[in-house]
Amino acid sequence: MASGLRPAVGFAPESDLGAPRDVPPSNVPLDDPGGVRRHVHQLESQKEFLRTYAARLEAELRAYQTRFPDLTVAVDNDSDDLPPWIANAEYLSPLLLAYDAQIAQADALAADLKRELLAVKDDAKKMAKRNEELENELEHHIGKLLRRFDADSNWSGADGEEVGELNQRCALLGDENQMLRAQEAETRRELDDARVDVRDRDDLIMGLRNEVADLQATCAKVPDLSAQVDALEQELTMTRSQTETALGHMKSAQEQLLTTQVELQARARDADQFRQLLSEHDADSERCIAELRAELVRLNQMYTSAAGRVSDLERQLQDSTERERVFSRDVQVKQADLHGMLATIESLEKTMQDLQKTNATIGAELTSAKSDLEDARLARDEAVHRADGLAKQKQSLEDRMDLEITSYRDDANAATAKALETSRAKLDAMHAELRDLELARTSAENAKAKAERDAKSARAAYDELRATAAAQQERDADALNDARTQIVRLETQLDMSRDAARSAVTHLQEKAVESAKERHEYDSKLAEIVKATQDVRDEAESLRDRNGRLERDLREARVEFECEARRRDAMESDLQEQCRVVQRSSEREIATLQDRVREVVAIQEKADARAIQLERDYDERIEMMQDSHRNSIVQMQRAVRDARDDATRASTRVQQLEAKLASVCAQRDDLRASLERSEQLVEEVRAAMAAADQRFAEESIRYSTAIDEQASLKRKCKDLQYALDKAELDLKREQRMAEKNARRIELQCLGIDLKKVPGRYDQAAKNEPVGVDPGKTRNAARNTDG
Repeated sequence: MASGLRPAVGFAPESDLGAPRDVPPSNVPLDDPGGVRRHVHQLESQKEFLRTYAARLEAELRAYQTRFPDLTVAVDNDSDDLPPWIANAEYLSPLLLAYDAQIAQADALAADLKRELLAVKDDAKKMAKRNEELENELEHHIGKLLRRFDADSNWSGADGEEVGELNQRCALLGDENQMLRAQEAETRRELDDARVDVRDRDDLIMGLRNEVADLQATCAKVPDLSAQVDALEQELTMTRSQTETALGHMKSAQEQLLTTQVELQARARDADQFRQLLSEHDADSERCIAELRAELVRLNQMYTSAAGRVSDLERQLQDSTERERVFSRDVQVKQADLHGMLATIESLEKTMQDLQKTNATIGAELTSAKSDLEDARLARDEAVHRADGLAKQKQSLEDRMDLEITSYRDDANAATAKALETSRAKLDAMHAELRDLELARTSAENAKAKAERDAKSARAAYDELRATAAAQQERDADALNDARTQIVRLETQLDMSRDAARSAVTHLQEKAVESAKERHEYDSKLAEIVKATQDVRDEAESLRDRNGRLERDLREARVEFECEARRRDAMESDLQEQCRVVQRSSEREIATLQDRVREVVAIQEKADARAIQLERDYDERIEMMQDSHRNSIVQMQRAVRDARDDATRASTRVQQLEAKLASVCAQRDDLRASLERSEQLVEEVRAAMAAADQRFAEESIRYSTAIDEQASLKRKCKDLQYALDKAELDLKREQRMAEKNARRIELQCLGIDLKKVPGRYDQAAKNEPVGVDPGKTRNAARNTDG
């Protein structure tokens, strides 16, 4: 019965377990990967043996507990596999090699620094020795010199030169001594720095060695986390789903960013096109403004010439007044001799009255012409002012467009093209009007030349107009006073318009400053959006990297779990096979025991003493087995406590992972909040873009209104020029009629018959339209002007 006890348990002695020898501590250098692998393989074989031995002890303990229920102890069947980065040499050896490489590098650097320190110490000693020698030499020479001075007080000039040379040598030695002292101080500073560096290196080496020791201790103490693989898989699944959700949000944010970038690029292209169109429009506008300014210069010249003509006419009126006075004196002298010509004089007076009426009408027309010229000058000044205002408005509009150029969209391109076409059409119309004005200027210059010729011919007629000239002078003086009053009033209006223009320019400048501030704010907002998007991208990249690392860890954990499952399956199959073998052997032993019991019963009387002895031996062995099993139970309980401690540490690690997961969730929430802020910023930018579009539409309307006003001003200038030309033509016609009447009256006074006088008067009479009343012609001209 005692011989069947061991087969009932089913295990052989310790030699049958294949226990490896104790693995000595690792003395293999880390530079030898083969030795490290062999050492790790020995550690793995020892670990496998210990695991198998623990499993067999647990099976034996269960069998003993089955036989002896009072000694039953609950033992947790926890596995203690090491994590892959400790159990696998492929993970551990590079880390150890890296630590050894860092330690070797630090040792080499420390050795180099020590050699440099020794060299610096030798140099310092040599320099100190050289300094002492130089000081001794200097003291020796100084003592020698003092002794020479004491011995020979009457030293010669040569001694003086020697003393000067010695002084120079002393100065050189002093300078060299100072240099050596400075070098010594610098060497001491370098030595102190080297000592500090060596101390830091030693601390670094000690830290690395402590880390290596901690790693080795961790390698010996790290527990198996295979029991938490399922929980970690669930957590990783949840983390993966949350990461996928975050990635979905990030992808949507990236798509929004891409669309925003595409819109910005399209806006940039539209802005470039619009800037090019604006440059072309600026060039056309500048050319048009230059032509308008040239035309205004020509109008100024025409106005100056007209003013000169008016001043000439005034001088002529003054001359005619003087001549009238002289003529009146001559008439008073010759009144006694002209009684016979009273009838002729009466007719002459009637003719003079007609001429006075004609001159009155001419004076009125001259006054109207002056007023028209003044109005033209004022209109010209107003046109210049408006042109300058339009140029300033254009400049302010260009600045505002440059400031808000990033907010224009595709619809602005169509509006710009349409505005460009209309502006080009208006520019063509302006060019046509300028050509018409050029033709009108040419005709006006021709009329001016003709008027000058007619004025030369009319001087003789004005010399003989006495009373008419006096009345005309008074009327002209009144008209000039009225014209001056009108000029003062118009100048006041011009000053008021200039003040209004200045206020408008100031308002436009303030608008330009406000638009510049708005653009700066938009640029800062855009920079914040770009920065936020870059931060979101960086966080997305970090999340991707973290997700990749988690997936790799999950794959490694799954591989380890599968390996452990296969190992457990193999172990369970082995244990089942061993149990079956033990069961069969126990059944055979039971059969043999039954046979022996029968034999013992048959020879009971002979085997009582032997049975008692066997029972005594059996009790002794049972006690021994109980003692050994108690020790095994204590060891197993200790192992269970260690396993529970490892499980506690594993749960702590799981809690740390949960905390990391919570931090990842918090980062995800922060990312969502940042995305919401980015969306709000995008909405604000869109609202600002809409406001800028609205302001651009308003400015476009104002620009078109200014262009219409410019066209209306040009039409007014053209009408005024036409009225001026017509007034000049009427004036010339009246001058010709006055000249003709004056010549006729002169000939009548001289008693010459016009019918008998050939020449250009007959030709003029022939060219004069028959039955045309000059007053009706003038009235028709006025109606046409109106």
